Amino acid sequence: MRPIHVLSQAEERKAARQRTKAATDYRRRETFRPLNLKLVLLRYGLPQQTLADALSCLVQRKVSRVTVSLLLNWGVWPKRLNVEQAKGTIERTLLAAGVSPQEISLCWQEQSIAERTKFGEKPAERIPGLSRIKRTQRARRLASTDDLLHVEAHMLTPQARTHFSITVNPFQQDVQGAKDVFSSASMAFVREAMYQAAANSGFVAVVGEAGAGKTVLRRYLQDRVATEGLPIRIVYPQCIDRSRLSSPMICEAVIRDLDPTAKIPVSLESKTRFMQERLLASSRANYRHVLIIEEAHDLSVPLLKFLKRFWELEDGFRKLIGIILIGQPELKLKLDERMNWEAREVIRRCELVELEPLGHDLEAYLSFKLKRVAKSLDDVFTSDALPAIERRLTQSNEAQQTVSLAYPLSVNNLVVRAMNLAATLGIPKVSAEVIENT
Repeated sequence: MRPIHVLSQAEERKAARQRTKAATDYRRRETFRPLNLKLVLLRYGLPQQTLADALSCLVQRKVSRVTVSLLLNWGVWPKRLNVEQAKGTIERTLLAAGVSPQEISLCWQEQSIAERTKFGEKPAERIPGLSRIKRTQRARRLASTDDLLHVEAHMLTPQARTHFSITVNPFQQDVQGAKDVFSSASMAFVREAMYQAAANSGFVAVVGEAGAGKTVLRRYLQDRVATEGLPIRIVYPQCIDRSRLSSPMICEAVIRDLDPTAKIPVSLESKTRFMQERLLASSRANYRHVLIIEEAHDLSVPLLKFLKRFWELEDGFRKLIGIILIGQPELKLKLDERMNWEAREVIRRCELVELEPLGHDLEAYLSFKLKRVAKSLDDVFTSDALPAIERRLTQSNEAQQTVSLAYPLSVNNLVVRAMNLAATLGIPKVSAEVIENT
């Protein structure tokens, strides 16, 4: 007769963990009911962070992507959310992103039901490799153009410089002063809107894709103020994480930029009064003031509402400070009443201007860049190259809408890569065929 093996405490704990894991895996298999909302997000290229941001605005506190994942995959709603209000917020977010009302009406069904409900075609046919799609909206939208919109600029190889007789890369570190700033119709309009906000205490939000030229225009404004000696004092908060920027931080930024040696009070009330006194004194000395916040798409809705009150500080009929918000397209969503009704008081007072793709200005842009290195378009491109660049940087998104990606950064990256390829192949000029194979 074999002796009975008595488990040690360690073995008992291990066995208990295994039983618990098996039970948990079973419950997960049985309760896993992903919503059709998840398919809608994937079809339209919307990351889960979009819903997290929308719900964060609703409850005025951070809602994580884990919370959204639990909702999408398990139908679990956070206790602090009112389900009906949250559903309304999500539906408005989807509507603003171009999702059809028919699909929105079905997004709360479980996938097992949605797979039997026809939108037009089955989800598996609509989104190939659905389980493997884990990239965000931006990565998927730009997948067909590789990394043309990456922030990192592509390098012109020594071989390409020799091939085209160019000693300096005209597309890298290409803006060293105001004379190097290309002015398309869209850029000129946005540039003037920023200047008017600074000179006349306006309230404007500048929206543009990564690489559209937002930071260049901000630098242009600062350079113009300094070069022309304009009586405008710029307040530029240095908080790196804009999602943590708060009203006390803005008050401190104003005080430090207007009076660097001042001792800042501790309490918010005293700090606000101290800041207003400095603004008032500077204004009566005939100075204008403007607050510039980059990466403004990360700002919270409560802070946006505070900025409206901040902008309303005045001395008689004269406002004490203007505000310029600079951000990516997510900022446009935050300034949409359909998504953030509670922020309508600031949304209705803020002028929204957008940096458009180069479009018809593409030829003028490339000519402008090449002129800096004493070259013309004919020295580098064949006659069919520019239409090929436009085609290469135009695509259809998942909502079947035509989208242009011809922003300065993407054009720079595509052209540099094409010049490198032409030099490698020994082709005299960049042709349409080179562009299409870049």
